[in-house]
Amino acid sequence: MNNSVSFFLNGEEVTITNPKPDLLLLDYLRSNEVGLTGAKKGCGQGGCGACTVILSTWNEKNQAAEHKSINSCLRPVCALGGMAITTIEGTGGIKRPENKHLTFTPSSSRGASNLAVTAPPAWNKNKADLLDSSTSRKEKVRQQLASISTNSISSNCLSEQENQDLHEGINPVAHRLAVNNGTQCGYCTVGFVMNMSAFLAANPSPTKKEIESIFDGNICRCTGYRSILTGMKTFASDWSAEDEAQRMKCLTEDKCQQVLVHESINIPFPKAAKMALPPISILNSTQKWLSPETVDELKDILRKNPPDTTQIVFGNTSFGVYAEEFPKFKLFVDIKLIPELYGISKSEKGLEVGASTTYSELLTHLDQLIKKENLAPTSRIGAIQYMVHRTAGMIVRNAASIAGNTMLELKHIQSGPPFPSDLFTALFGTDSEIRILRVKSGKESRIKISVLIQQLLKAPEMVHDLIILGYFIPFGNANEVTLSQKVALREVNSHSIVNNCTRIELDQNLKVKEVSIVFAGIAPVAWKASSSEQWLKGKTLDLDLLPKLTTILRREVQKELNQWESQGRYESIPSEGFTDEYKTNLAISFLYKAVIRTLLEKSTQGVPTDLSSAGDINWGNWGLSNGTQSYEIQDFKKPLSQPYIKLMAFHQAMGQVHYTHEIPLPPVGKNAAFIQSKKSLANYHFINPDSKENINEEVLERILRDKFPSFFKLINSKDIPVGGMNLQGMAFDQPVFATDNILYPGQAIAMVIAQTEQDAIEIAEYASCNCVGYSPITWQNAGKDQWDKSWEEPIVSIEDAIKKGSIFPDCPSTASFVSHIWKITRPGTELYWVNLKRDPLDKTPNLRKEKIDGASCLVVENTQISGEQVHFYMETQACVAFPEDDDQILVHPSSQSPMEMHQTVASTLAAEHNKVNVDIRQLGGGYGGKTEQAKFVAAPVAVAAHALNRPIRLAMKREHDTAMIGKRHGYYGQYQIAVDQGKLREEDRGIIRGLHLKIWADGGAFYDCSYIVSNCVQLRIDNAYKVKNFESQLDVCRTNKAPNTAMRAFGDIQGKLILENAIDDGAFSIGMDPVEFRRKNMYVRGDVTPFGQALSYCYMRDVWKYVEEKSNYREKLQEVDAFNKANKWKKRGVYMIPVKYGSGYNLVMIEQAAAIVSVYSGDGSVSINQGGVDMGQGMMTKVEQVAAYVLNIPMELIQIHSPTTKSIPNPTSTGGSTGTAYNGEAVKQACEKMRSRITEFGFKLLKDHGEEWCKEQGIDFWNHGSAGWSASIKRPIDQHPKLIWQNLVALAYQYRVDLIASFTAPIPGGTTPIPAMTFKPNSENKAIPGIDLAKVPSTAGVVDSFVGFTFSAACSEVEVDILTGEVKILKSDIVFDMGWSLNPAIDIGQVEGAFVQGVGYVLTEKLVFEPNGEEKGRLNTLNTWTYKPPAITTIPLEMNTYLYPRSNSSEVPENPNGLFSSKEVGEPPLVLATSVFFAIKSAIRASRLERGLSGYFKLDAPATVQEVSRVLEVKKQDFK
Repeated sequence: MNNSVSFFLNGEEVTITNPKPDLLLLDYLRSNEVGLTGAKKGCGQGGCGACTVILSTWNEKNQAAEHKSINSCLRPVCALGGMAITTIEGTGGIKRPENKHLTFTPSSSRGASNLAVTAPPAWNKNKADLLDSSTSRKEKVRQQLASISTNSISSNCLSEQENQDLHEGINPVAHRLAVNNGTQCGYCTVGFVMNMSAFLAANPSPTKKEIESIFDGNICRCTGYRSILTGMKTFASDWSAEDEAQRMKCLTEDKCQQVLVHESINIPFPKAAKMALPPISILNSTQKWLSPETVDELKDILRKNPPDTTQIVFGNTSFGVYAEEFPKFKLFVDIKLIPELYGISKSEKGLEVGASTTYSELLTHLDQLIKKENLAPTSRIGAIQYMVHRTAGMIVRNAASIAGNTMLELKHIQSGPPFPSDLFTALFGTDSEIRILRVKSGKESRIKISVLIQQLLKAPEMVHDLIILGYFIPFGNANEVTLSQKVALREVNSHSIVNNCTRIELDQNLKVKEVSIVFAGIAPVAWKASSSEQWLKGKTLDLDLLPKLTTILRREVQKELNQWESQGRYESIPSEGFTDEYKTNLAISFLYKAVIRTLLEKSTQGVPTDLSSAGDINWGNWGLSNGTQSYEIQDFKKPLSQPYIKLMAFHQAMGQVHYTHEIPLPPVGKNAAFIQSKKSLANYHFINPDSKENINEEVLERILRDKFPSFFKLINSKDIPVGGMNLQGMAFDQPVFATDNILYPGQAIAMVIAQTEQDAIEIAEYASCNCVGYSPITWQNAGKDQWDKSWEEPIVSIEDAIKKGSIFPDCPSTASFVSHIWKITRPGTELYWVNLKRDPLDKTPNLRKEKIDGASCLVVENTQISGEQVHFYMETQACVAFPEDDDQILVHPSSQSPMEMHQTVASTLAAEHNKVNVDIRQLGGGYGGKTEQAKFVAAPVAVAAHALNRPIRLAMKREHDTAMIGKRHGYYGQYQIAVDQGKLREEDRGIIRGLHLKIWADGGAFYDCSYIVSNCVQLRIDNAYKVKNFESQLDVCRTNKAPNTAMRAFGDIQGKLILENAIDDGAFSIGMDPVEFRRKNMYVRGDVTPFGQALSYCYMRDVWKYVEEKSNYREKLQEVDAFNKANKWKKRGVYMIPVKYGSGYNLVMIEQAAAIVSVYSGDGSVSINQGGVDMGQGMMTKVEQVAAYVLNIPMELIQIHSPTTKSIPNPTSTGGSTGTAYNGEAVKQACEKMRSRITEFGFKLLKDHGEEWCKEQGIDFWNHGSAGWSASIKRPIDQHPKLIWQNLVALAYQYRVDLIASFTAPIPGGTTPIPAMTFKPNSENKAIPGIDLAKVPSTAGVVDSFVGFTFSAACSEVEVDILTGEVKILKSDIVFDMGWSLNPAIDIGQVEGAFVQGVGYVLTEKLVFEPNGEEKGRLNTLNTWTYKPPAITTIPLEMNTYLYPRSNSSEVPENPNGLFSSKEVGEPPLVLATSVFFAIKSAIRASRLERGLSGYFKLDAPATVQEVSRVLEVKKQDFK
């Protein structure tokens, strides 16, 4: 098929003529022309699964269609010829439920009839039909749900006609996910549904374990995975009655009971798809595509085309890792039609495996072989299976070929980032062979991998002369042990830091006959530790060999590392932050584990029991995750207090929610992308990409237009209208478009406008890399002509900033009102015991003695670093702007802060605020990242739309987003804690006599909201403890990074890590149980915080006791101690952490919300405009419940609208967990106004007309008890019943009663200014380059108190691998204080999701910045390949969530400021993840103490595998 490709999309054949080979399926699906937006672009690397679709092909041999999930973001459309693609839209659809409250309303505009008119016969018939349909649908749904087994499900391949007939109805997987509360923002949901649907189509009766294992390639940032797994595991064949009893039962609205559910998974597969796949040839393009059908044809193609511009493709999964290499390829050769490259066959000696075998096919075959032959995990087949399973995620494994994976490693030996293939290491270590064909000579051979590597090292160009035909994997023999191992940042879907395959063959006397020790991650290709092999061979294997063996290996590994570094191999490779020391330690640990495992299996004498755990294979054997959810409800508040799922859950699960990314453009609309800085600190100018001479914008436009036909326009700061402000942000210091200089890599310089999203991104990336030149920065400061030249060097860490004195000053000249709380000092504090001369960067732990108030105290001095965190919202930053008539503009930003976006757009355009309308869609996650920083997305788009007078759309590429947008602040803290030893009074032992903190934040390049975050840290740093002598000092550093910003918990987790490390060290210093130590210093009701706010409703100690009981802490502590005594190389830790969290914004001005309640007279339905943004937290659902409760009408009569500034002009940002509390309060008050008005009207009618008249009119709500006007009645003139509410509202309209109620709710509480705080004196406030000081008499500002507090706690247990630094969370018991929950389902979902996001922060989410070179300071962890949010296996194996029963502390009165006695939920649970961090610290301490090391040490967050290993300090003497 020349120059076109045909495939089937949701059952219909589509043909694309002249497709570009780089057109990816996801971009095609989401294009305006196709409009199938169910599949989402989360990462574009195949790392998140949001783009998942089902790929179906016809198996001629089996006469059946085969279905598998694939990443549409990696699959070129040219590779789809003859295949069938099913998106979520093709698996079903949701029809609008029947409107059972339909009422007759005369529609004439003049002379309308009154209420007492009889409905026409036609209308009565239509209503009867509707009610019959509703009843019928409900019954059908009931039958469908009953027929869908909870232990299996069938799948159907639908013909064209069947697909049309059966389209209505929700995919059963989507239904099961939704009803189990498995959606929040919903952006990832479709990916989970489609992955599961494809899996069930091939495996209709899977086990729970099999189901859990398939989601290793899916990321969810919101839910914490537990609810998703629960929903999916209900399909398991071993889902038991006990499982079902434990499952949290959630409710749906009545109208959801009409949503039809398919009884099977329906996948369209038309008859025409039952054919062999055709070859595809695309020749009318700059890049070409060919599909050879034989090896000879492939060989001829490769001979005729230059090897460096020719790429062989199969699944195209390498695009996810090496996308930057693809533009250079002129020819893509798709080998999937070559039959000789397929097949797996077994011989007596081993397996023959074809090169095009996918990972999933190989894994399935190996699993079956291991089961059938009862092969050990340490057989060669077991070692191969281990590495196959640990490669990527299932969705990628479904598409990736094993030969493609091998070639990734071989092609990057000499250049580019090395690829540490797990499978290739195992193939090497198992002495497997590769069948290759030499392109030039046509010679075919079978070669050992070791030989192939040596040939490639001598002749690197040989890699272009290879075609891999297949592999031979030998079975080996019974006298050997083969162990594959890897360590990565995350347990699944994460490439290796170092991997290994060690094979040891012994004779009957344990003499080593053969040994193979292979590593990847040490060299840029799999490497054999030959010296260690030679030394070990011939020796009798025992533990006494290990000290010498590990010494030899250490020397050998270090030599290999040094060799490649001395050759400059890694000079241009982005740093991943892994040290040579850690890589060396991993290599030694792997070999040690292999020896232990071998002795455990082969030695009759065995291994000492305390060492044996080193030989355990834990990965894949931890067991199933599980957990319980516990809560109290108040039925008298229905529908409040009930566990309803989110209102849009079904629509999200079926891909029927449209986010900002999916707002379509009209034909005249254009797409945008940013030209971004590549340097951290410089002046910039545009340059000619060829001559490198300086040019202006007009010349650059001509160059781009000549090179890219799709280029339309360049937008920069000169396009901002006269009077418009380029400088935005909280301190008006950050430019929308950089003008002369740039202060961080990723900063926006200009914006490219082009025809399509992909075109804009391509042009912008080209311009960023080739058309921007740099020179040393010139600082502009009033009164100072020149700064020291050292200020021309970028500052990339807090430590560097402290050394340099790069501290943001208060009251800058651009915004004299910007200042922060410098110190919080408890009144009466004495600091004579504090070492005030301690160097801020002295990180050495120190223990000293002091007398405080006559008591003998131990003072511990130490430091703590809490790192940064990427928001990683699944929907990247986006904005669409439409110019409208009368100089108006409509802006759709993906933002949590409509008012801030509104004000920013208006001020940038110098427009009247009433000319700007900001309208917010559902967000695909936010977490604070779409507040302040979203201004710098919305404003440029508005500028472009205004300048060009046409719609402009910007949907940021993940890498661009991560580079440009700020993150969670990093913090560095230095603390001194004084603990009473109890020598003066025994009962005082453990009292904290003093606590002194000095803290520095990493603010990035601009102020943003760093001072707001730092104030939150200062006001929450005391946590749950009353300390007599307390002071905390905080400064914000300027570094050359993206300006750090708001993120969930607003600095509190960083502050708590610093504080709780001090508390932990204090407990350890006197040998006291940290649970009792904390209890002894814990606040009680009536205590006052250091800043002067009374804790009038405190029950922290009750919560502490509750979590202690629920977690069985005492018993668990004994178990952990026993485990640790019995195991040297595995240690466990169990730890409890309390969290007192202050609620509100600490600024009375913004603690308000507005709502407008409008009632339609025609049917009594209610429309509510409010200012809250739903980004997955379920705010809309809760607000609807509030309205339904207050108005006493069914939820389905209420519609809550997303904010639009045309209706709600000044909506407070939805953040800080205030969304429901604030907007719910406004809706409550507005609804109460409406309820009072309608009630008063009804009783006036009673007074005026009497009881009988009111009954005739059907408005006598006072006669219907608690049902009131929600009672359904039938008047004499009615054929069908109506709600009294509907009759009353219709009558109210006739009497001209106002059916609109608005209310602006000032949120109660938090109105008292904080009394005890210190602002920085002018003498301490210093200007820095680029920032002048305003002339102010004082930097003092006003900060208001908290609205209230939540009191929560968690207990976590972990297991740490002492040799590798790997961590497994065994159990977490989370107790969260909701007050009285408005919706337990949503609140528990928020608790679990926040907790797991916090787990990512303390465990895996490490940011790495380039340490040196021309691009020093560049962020290298931009996307899923290098940045690792929690995955499905990161969560605790047992996660129990409790909403603290408020009745347990009934003696403490309820805070009257809460919305129906509820509390905030979005943020505080994230801080409870610190319990995991300190459980890790406890396990580390146990190991250190056992090995004679100090119990005082510095463990920084995140506690990555490398960081844990560093702190453990395992030395060579430990292997004796």
